[in-house]
Amino acid sequence: TENSTSYKNKEDYEVFGAFLVKTFLPLKRVYDNGSDYLKPIASFRYSPNNTKNISNKDLRLSYDNIFALNRIGTNEIVEGGKSLSLGVEYENRNKNNEKLFSLNLANSISNRKNDNLPLKTKLNEERSDLVGKLSFSPNKVINFNYSFSYDNNLKYSNYDSISANVNYGIISSSFNFLSSGDVIGNDEIISNSSTIKLDNEKSLKFNIAKDLNKDFTEYYDLIYEYETDCLKTSIEYNKKFYRDGNLQPEKSLFLTLRFIPFAEFRQEADINQ
Repeated sequence: TENSTSYKNKEDYEVFGAFLVKTFLPLKRVYDNGSDYLKPIASFRYSPNNTKNISNKDLRLSYDNIFALNRIGTNEIVEGGKSLSLGVEYENRNKNNEKLFSLNLANSISNRKNDNLPLKTKLNEERSDLVGKLSFSPNKVINFNYSFSYDNNLKYSNYDSISANVNYGIISSSFNFLSSGDVIGNDEIISNSSTIKLDNEKSLKFNIAKDLNKDFTEYYDLIYEYETDCLKTSIEYNKKFYRDGNLQPEKSLFLTLRFIPFAEFRQEADINQ
């Protein structure tokens, strides 16, 4: 390495090893109106190496990465020690094989604490948070999704992400709510993204996000799009707000022309006053 802030200015070779075994047992029950699926999952990992200190790494443990070999999110080191991850997946489908409901849960257990692992993941503890995700689609108009991370004693939640998507005729809208505890980020944000299809070629979009902890609107966008088989053009108005009340909001206007599939031209105009 040369001119690096993380490594010595020389050739440096280190070898790390990690071993992971994952097993699961898919189960299925079929009845007249649909079917149920249940899949218990277990994975065991071991590494004789000590973990370098990445305790401040900005990483969150979720159901999507808890069984991954590289769940600490770096290719430079491995997760040292022994741990066992246990989980279960449940899914209900109707007779047309359309998913109506699903729930996934998982937890990781280690043989000892490891303060070098990222604190936000809770992998530094002997038992991680209970992580999972849930989805519910009662019909083709609306569906709900929920991702969460509950403290291992189930007394409080460290992370909640709730979304609801609505598609009805020419209107589609997505509502999102994010809440995280002090360890993960202490955020509480609500956002919305909506689209109105004026016809087969023209649409109007609106995006907004608000920080509920600070009672502060982060931004809103208004976008007009026109799209054909070979041309896509859009006019986009953005307004971003600053947390410091002494600064004026940033307002921008974008014009984009895209010739499909050849090239794109984008022009920005700063309209701050």
